Amino acid sequence: LTYRLDRLKRLIRKESRRIANELRADEDAAGSFATLLGVGGVLVAVGVAVSMLRTLRPLRVLRQQARDVAGGQYERRLAVASRDEIGELSREFDAMATALQERERRLIQSERLATIGRMASQIAHEVRNPLASIGLNAELLVDEVPGKDSEARRLVTAIAKEVDRLSKITESY
Repeated sequence: LTYRLDRLKRLIRKESRRIANELRADEDAAGSFATLLGVGGVLVAVGVAVSMLRTLRPLRVLRQQARDVAGGQYERRLAVASRDEIGELSREFDAMATALQERERRLIQSERLATIGRMASQIAHEVRNPLASIGLNAELLVDEVPGKDSEARRLVTAIAKEVDRLSKITESY
């Protein structure tokens, strides 16, 4: 019985050592696999980060362009050549900046024309006042000058006609 128990004990120890060695080997393999998996995860994370930076770079450029356009600088165009949604958005943004630049140019021209119109109206008003006085005085002179065919009467009548012509010109302004 002792002999069998010793033999069984040796067998159990031998089997325990074998199992322990297998467990150590499995532990080493699992540690190596976990390390490899961790390094792979870090590499994937770095790759994703680089990809995101490359993808989001045009958006930073687009944001800066939006600030420039908001500040009235329409000349700079985006250089995003991609054929994806960001590239399409960039091209549409450039078209919008061009349209805004054209509208601003037309607005400035309209404001200039409006200013010229106000100036012309003011000048016409300032010219009409003395013309009205001259016209009234010319009519009074026509009545005061003796003789229907006299040179003085023809001159005063000519002055009245020219005043009327100038009054019509200022009214058209």
